[in-house]
Amino acid sequence: RLTQGELVATEALNIDGSTAGGAVVITGDANNDDITIAGTDITDVAASFGGTAGAVDDLLDDNSRVLNITATTGTSTLTGLTITGGRTTGGNIGVSDYSQSGGGIRSLGDTILTNSTVSGNSTAGDGADGGGVFSFGATTLTNSTLSGNSTAGNYADGGGVSSRGTTTLTNSTVSGNSTAGDGADGGGVYSLGATTLTNSTVS
Repeated sequence: RLTQGELVATEALNIDGSTAGGAVVITGDANNDDITIAGTDITDVAASFGGTAGAVDDLLDDNSRVLNITATTGTSTLTGLTITGGRTTGGNIGVSDYSQSGGGIRSLGDTILTNSTVSGNSTAGDGADGGGVFSFGATTLTNSTLSGNSTAGNYADGGGVSSRGTTTLTNSTVSGNSTAGDGADGGGVYSLGATTLTNSTVS
């Protein structure tokens, strides 16, 4: 549980949770007050946000983005992780660094997720792409799930994932993600590069 804000990595990195003996869950819910999906530690974004930022029923007001990888070169590999409860609230209109994109994960390089889940993450601002994952480089998901992620702002593309490079999904599921704002494309997947899906589901 991230009680001090997002994890920042200034170089490409590998995080392998598969040897921990169980699911490794990293949540941006600092106060442990999110409403979670029954039987899981995954944030239910819609249930946790009452509709007015800062109101008493806004249980996401303490949430931060989970992982911010600022390295522009190299490949970051995330294995055996669940990323949830990540949130950004600012906008990106007129900003070139995409600082508010990626509610769960923001990566300025190539990103590989294997045997991982990115679920229950969100962005709120205009132009804040990638409710679950924002990647400026190539994005690869293998045996992974992107679910229940969302963007709320105008022109905030990619409720599940927004990729500026190629996007490759293998044996993976993208489900229940959404965008709500005007001109916000790609409820599940938004990709500016070639997109390849193999044995995968988008629903």
